[in-house]
Amino acid sequence: MAVLSPLKENASLDKLAYEKIKNAILTFQFLPNQALIEGELAAQLGISKTPVRDALRQLEREDLVSRVPFKGTYVSDINKQDMADTYEIRIVLEGLAIHLATKNLTEDDLKHLEQLLEEHDRALKQHKIVNVSQINSDFHSVIIKCCSNPKLIKSLHLLDDSLKRYRLLSIAQGNRLEKSVPEHRAILEALKKRDAEAAEKAMKFHLQSAMQDLYTQDFAELERKLHLEIER
Repeated sequence: MAVLSPLKENASLDKLAYEKIKNAILTFQFLPNQALIEGELAAQLGISKTPVRDALRQLEREDLVSRVPFKGTYVSDINKQDMADTYEIRIVLEGLAIHLATKNLTEDDLKHLEQLLEEHDRALKQHKIVNVSQINSDFHSVIIKCCSNPKLIKSLHLLDDSLKRYRLLSIAQGNRLEKSVPEHRAILEALKKRDAEAAEKAMKFHLQSAMQDLYTQDFAELERKLHLEIER
């Protein structure tokens, strides 16, 4: 089954090919270690191999694909050690970000966070895993943007692509969702009280909990589950 839909001709083909292939990788339409064959990708996108080749080079620079000499190009693997390393960095940086953001969040920002939690609950009940992941990302992004530290924001943004596949895996765990809702609520309640220390503590607890729960899981099984869910 074709994963990629044909591209329109009125835009930069290499950029669009890059975005399409990247999204397919980050949402497990292309599984870790899956071979990416230029000719097949080009046929699915309805374009020549050249923009596909350029897109794959960019994705290689971002560590989302890897090239094996004389064999081909493959979706980069994900594993528990890389997940733990990524989350350890995130816990430190996002803990600092929320501490700084607590005093900067406006009432409109807090209302937006409340709205996102409501959307999160609705998406959960409808079992829309990709939507849940995006809303989760949006919740954290609102907080990060309010930290007023451009270098910190940039660092977390650069980390985000590494996190996206792990975030989806985390959400795919049945028991994880039951924990995530009250953890997000605790973060928001601390922010409403303008308690920076409590907000940082709640954020770090949430991220550590997600990391620890994910570490116990069978990644291959979760990947297959997500692949089937997204294909529906």
